[in-house]
Amino acid sequence: MNAAVQNKWNELEGEVHELLVSYEKQKAQLAKLKEENERLEESIYQQQVRIQELQNINKQLKVAGALGGNPKHRRLMKFKLNQLIKEVDYCIAEVSKANL
Repeated sequence: MNAAVQNKWNELEGEVHELLVSYEKQKAQLAKLKEENERLEESIYQQQVRIQELQNINKQLKVAGALGGNPKHRRLMKFKLNQLIKEVDYCIAEVSKANL
């Protein structure tokens, strides 16, 4: 009976060892995946910033094209001018209120 208990004990010890090895592998893989996730999130952030920069450049180019007489961008130019006129009117109204 003592040999049977010893065999079971050895089997159990072997299984625990296998679980520990598996745990360490999983732990290392998790750390690796966390690092990769952080790298990918940083990459996504940088790409979003670049996209925003390119969108701003695109808007500036459209306005410049409208100023240059590009017929495709005339509507945009009219819209921008109307916005500027409204802002100037608002500023004039505020200054007039302040002088009262």
